[in-house]
Amino acid sequence: REKLCAAAREAGDAKKEKGIEEYIGIFRELRDRDGYGELFRTLVGEMRSEKDIKKGGAELNLAYERQEAWAIEIFRKMVIDCLSGVQETLETYNVRHDAFDFESELGWEGSNTAFLDIMTKTSYFVPQTNCNDKGVPEGAYLNMKQFIEDQKLPVGKKGYMKPFPNLYVLRPDGSTLYTFRDIVYSFKKAHHADLVLNVIASEQDLAQQKVALAMYMMNPELVGRQYHLSYEIVKLKTGKMSGRRGRYLLADDLYDQLKQEVRRKMGAKYEERGENVDPAFFDEVTHEVSTAAMKYALLSMSCQTQISFDIAKVTDFEDASAPFILYNSTRLSSVINKFDGLVESKKVKALPDISEIDWSLLDSQMEWEMLLEYIWSYPSLIRNAASPALPKPPVTPEFGCHKICEFLNLYVRSLSSYYGPKGVRILPRKDQTEVPEDQQRAMHARIFLCKAFRQVIDNGLDLLMIKPLRKM
Repeated sequence: REKLCAAAREAGDAKKEKGIEEYIGIFRELRDRDGYGELFRTLVGEMRSEKDIKKGGAELNLAYERQEAWAIEIFRKMVIDCLSGVQETLETYNVRHDAFDFESELGWEGSNTAFLDIMTKTSYFVPQTNCNDKGVPEGAYLNMKQFIEDQKLPVGKKGYMKPFPNLYVLRPDGSTLYTFRDIVYSFKKAHHADLVLNVIASEQDLAQQKVALAMYMMNPELVGRQYHLSYEIVKLKTGKMSGRRGRYLLADDLYDQLKQEVRRKMGAKYEERGENVDPAFFDEVTHEVSTAAMKYALLSMSCQTQISFDIAKVTDFEDASAPFILYNSTRLSSVINKFDGLVESKKVKALPDISEIDWSLLDSQMEWEMLLEYIWSYPSLIRNAASPALPKPPVTPEFGCHKICEFLNLYVRSLSSYYGPKGVRILPRKDQTEVPEDQQRAMHARIFLCKAFRQVIDNGLDLLMIKPLRKM
């Protein structure tokens, strides 16, 4: 460390010295992190045995593209091990993928060669060289700036950046770059779909624009077939995460923290009510509430907004969270279950067919406001959130998962006032020995209404991949 920093100071490079200090600090953080000691020592030991890590990595990458068996074995084991871990984490949240593609197979089947042959025939292609006009090696690229000018595409606000950088497709050694392989893969996806949405973080905005422009260059009919669905980063209260700097929180660890907080809050509620809860049920319901809290927190913000993840806030049972929505949904279920109990005890009549309900008995303005504002408007909300207009590139469509979250939060707030202590009475009082016919008919109308209210919550939660609960 001292030698590196001294060399940077002698060269007058303060930025380099600061970078060395930062990465030495990261080195120590990783080395001392719980459970990482052995892994870290093994990894550093292996890297020290490699004379030139950058050169060795390039040789490994080229050997993999050339289908050399030893390189394939290394890459495939690494990818499958990592992917298995990702799938195991996603399974916690009941999230699954239909299929995975190995991008490398596009090259092995000849697609990369075929696309590269087309690219080289365009007037925008500049081949790789070991000595460019600056005397250094340079990979092959497409002159996207010239292409944008020739096609008279928009630049500046709501257009492409100016000047637009080159799209590099090959390294100087002839191996393909990620963006080139993404172009080939994008053509494959576009061939099998009417519309492709690439869900990738906002740091890839420029790279995705390059991919879309290359598709336009090679086949103008594909303009608007593929869009980049960009999303912003997640920040913890402790600061910004960075994979390259080793500053991150594992999703599994975050789930454990969420569940611990949910268990604490729900356990306190049960204790306050004097309820003894079956441990198996408690574990199951706190799992569902914890995964729901995570999903809602991520989906409740616009894709263009950074998320500041606060465990206390996302597990708040009082407002603007999945636990708040689930809790109020179970309160509706409780009302419906209590009605069913009254029917079983023959204290009230069973629900008639819905065609026999006298809806004029819903005499509270609150009930009709709920119907107009939330029930009847729900289909148009979903249509607008899920099917936005597709703009002309490079502008991207704005999908509205966060609008569904906002709707559910406002809706449940109103619902809690509806059946709360100062709201509309739905069931007879506990001290009532008889329930008059007119009261039963009004109750039947309101139980149907409660079922409709609950169904809308269930539908909204289902769209967010959150499992509705009937009891908490």
